[in-house]
Amino acid sequence: MKLDVNFNSLLPFQQSEHIPASFEHYLSSEKPPLYYATPQCSVLIQQMQLFEKSFWYTVINATEDNLLLRFDLTPGLSKLLIYTIQNDSEMMFLHQDIGIDIGENDYCYLGGGFQPRDLRVLVSKGSYQSLAFPFSPEQDDSESMKSAETFAFVNKFLFALGLMNTEARK
Repeated sequence: MKLDVNFNSLLPFQQSEHIPASFEHYLSSEKPPLYYATPQCSVLIQQMQLFEKSFWYTVINATEDNLLLRFDLTPGLSKLLIYTIQNDSEMMFLHQDIGIDIGENDYCYLGGGFQPRDLRVLVSKGSYQSLAFPFSPEQDDSESMKSAETFAFVNKFLFALGLMNTEARK
């Protein structure tokens, strides 16, 4: 996953290899992170792998309301499980004709297949952290999970990354 820097002409994102000090404590991957910045918004994307599962850890800091971003996903995805770790304000995921607002410490599944540049995110002023787990058509059939199973799946990754917020789960 990467940010589509040409999607919104009002947000002239620049990609950089330099990660500012304010984002360094989010770095958790051995793979090089992707960092994008404009005066209105900063985005950090890290591809990670744990327990033989690849996923993305994303951090967004927005200084203005109603910023629309578009992400370029890996071709061949059937479904995406998105879990928000931090959600300071309003964050809505848009896929095809569906818009889903996800609260902090909650999740959603987006399905129906993905085309390149098919995932958009609308954010308001605030900070956001999320994990996105991709599923291929083969995995989609074999890894369909109910609510309790989904939280157990996500909590395993949060715990391994040191991001588990036990107070929010009580």
